[in-house]
Amino acid sequence: MTWCKPINVKIALRDHSELQKFVNEGKYLSVSDAVREAIRLLIFLEKNDLIVLPSGSSRHPSVREEENAEEGGKEVRYKC
Repeated sequence: MTWCKPINVKIALRDHSELQKFVNEGKYLSVSDAVREAIRLLIFLEKNDLIVLPSGSSRHPSVREEENAEEGGKEVRYKC
C-alpha cells in the first residue's frame, strides 16, 4: 500500500449550524459526514495540499490517522 505525503490538519468550527442543517434535512448522516464530503471535494479538485478536518472524523478506509506529538494533533495520510 502506498501512502501520499503526510499532512497535519486541524480545524476550528465556530458555528456548525449550517452543517447541522444538512444533517437535519437528511443530506448527511452526521456533521462529520458533511465535513468528510467537503474534504473529499477539496482533494478531488486538488486546490490545496493542506486539508482541514476535525480530529477523529476521518473514518474512511483511505485515511489513516497517527498521533503527532510535536504538533499536538493528528498526522493524516491519504492513499495514493
